Amino acid sequence: MRFPILFLLLAVVLFAVFPVYAAESRYVLKLEIGAEGAALLEVAETPGAYIAPRAELKRGADFRYELVASGGAVAAGYFRDPRRLSALFDQRFVAPGQAHHYNGFQESGIVYISVPALSGASLRLFGRSTDGKSFVQAQEFSLSAAHFVRIAQTKAATGDIEVIEQNGPADNRLNIIILGDGYTADQQSDLYDDAVWLVDEFSRVKPWNEYREFFNFNLVHVVSNESGADHPSQGIDVDTALEAQYDYAGLDRLLVVNDAIVKQIVRSAFPELLETLTYIFVLVNDETYGGSGGEVAVTSVNEYAPEILLHEAGHMIGDLADEYDDPWPGYVPVGEEANVTEEDDPAKIKWRVWIENGTPLPTPEEDIYADVVGLFEGARYQASGIYRPRLDCRMRALGVDFCEVCTEALLESMYVVLQPSDASGGEVYVYEGESVVIDAEPLHTTSNFIKVTWSLDDVPMENVNSSEYEVNADEMREGVHSLKALIFDDGGYIRRADALELARSTVEWTLIVEGGANPDGDQDNVTDGDSEIAVDGDDAFEDGDQSDSDANLQVDGDESPDGGDYEPHGSASDSGCSESEVPSGLFIVMCALLLLRRKTVQH
Repeated sequence: MRFPILFLLLAVVLFAVFPVYAAESRYVLKLEIGAEGAALLEVAETPGAYIAPRAELKRGADFRYELVASGGAVAAGYFRDPRRLSALFDQRFVAPGQAHHYNGFQESGIVYISVPALSGASLRLFGRSTDGKSFVQAQEFSLSAAHFVRIAQTKAATGDIEVIEQNGPADNRLNIIILGDGYTADQQSDLYDDAVWLVDEFSRVKPWNEYREFFNFNLVHVVSNESGADHPSQGIDVDTALEAQYDYAGLDRLLVVNDAIVKQIVRSAFPELLETLTYIFVLVNDETYGGSGGEVAVTSVNEYAPEILLHEAGHMIGDLADEYDDPWPGYVPVGEEANVTEEDDPAKIKWRVWIENGTPLPTPEEDIYADVVGLFEGARYQASGIYRPRLDCRMRALGVDFCEVCTEALLESMYVVLQPSDASGGEVYVYEGESVVIDAEPLHTTSNFIKVTWSLDDVPMENVNSSEYEVNADEMREGVHSLKALIFDDGGYIRRADALELARSTVEWTLIVEGGANPDGDQDNVTDGDSEIAVDGDDAFEDGDQSDSDANLQVDGDESPDGGDYEPHGSASDSGCSESEVPSGLFIVMCALLLLRRKTVQH
């Protein structure tokens, strides 16, 4: 019987290894976008699984990409042109004769995108058509060996990394990375204090004041040789690590840094972070009012400057359009963002769920309508022919709240990449006389917007209004049961049906109720799907039938009362996977690979 056993072992290894390799690492592609097109600079095999967005949002995007393998697209996404640079300033700080805003493009820009780790794949890049209403294929790149670089498992030396707030796992939070520029080695404590101030400024505005714990905030201590920033118009030139400079494009308030340096530092410091979950802020140690936005949001330490960053974060996180109507000569629209529309038919207005009956459409720009959602003409660099939702909004002027439509779009963009719960489900064993508490782990909001409802064997539990559910074995029949938690955002900031659907998720636990005492004593009965592994690669009891499990291997080191390995259903020897017939080293390897396979399935 040794040959069939070894054959089975080989099959298990082949089955387990390749999906694990593909799922536990990803490729991060580094592209440079310029006036003549794009160039693929490198492909980095990077730790951390590729996680596809829950939905695709193309609004405001300049490019679409597809990863193609075996003739078909296996992953796709969108990104804004990394050359874009913009800023909206408080007119109180703008010199006479200078514009209070800027929109333009830098000569080139770097963008990083994550794709599944598939050898032999190619990347197709699509740009906007001349009218901006569709995407057309522009280039295709083969992910050849010449492009590959290896990202080390350990973080590169980029300066100390300090956690400001860690509110949850990085793969289910938006991760704000703050870098300082113009801070010398002796000013790093000042950088930390300023970064905390910036986080508080960011988190004081709606909706982030409610959803602060949807973010993690980390600081990278970048050391500059000199303090401050360049002011070319004043003849001031200082030596800083990120090359902070005022006076860009002739505007004394337009403060920029070297985005390529910034992004490389972040990539080296946080190789495991998904690009779709990461946003970069740079804090410049200069008291002069200024800032900018694009792929990197920049602000000075001037007390009023974070308002610039908050407006730019609306672009970064929500893909929102500017709502002011000052012209941008040569601008080509890139579809319709969530907060602008050319549609004036009331039945077709995208934010009609926010418009109260009796509101005139289009809506006059009069104070009587200052607090309602309507259809106000003038937005996105045009005075006519395009409309915005509110008379005023943070995307039109600084110091104003995001309107209802922009707030909804910001949350929708967050829920495209986040789940409203940190729970992962799994198998739970409950024995006679025991009870187990299951936690749905909803993400926390200030006003407890995230709600949970429960169902047991698809029957709603009407009397349970908690994020936790207690399973009592003595109140249930023996066998396999399904416990589900529906976690959803009920805060009132989201009304559109498709956005509400994104703001919810279902987590399921398989409850295995058994008679008799727990053979593991007081050990935790919740396996999260990691301990009980079916040899056929399927979840044990995945169809609610015990016979589907084939054999379950206990690999977490739990022991039975007699000191032997505990086998909860059937015996390992019956399955053809006993240590007596397979060399012990191979047995351990096989079980470890099966464990990895199970984790891969969970992703």
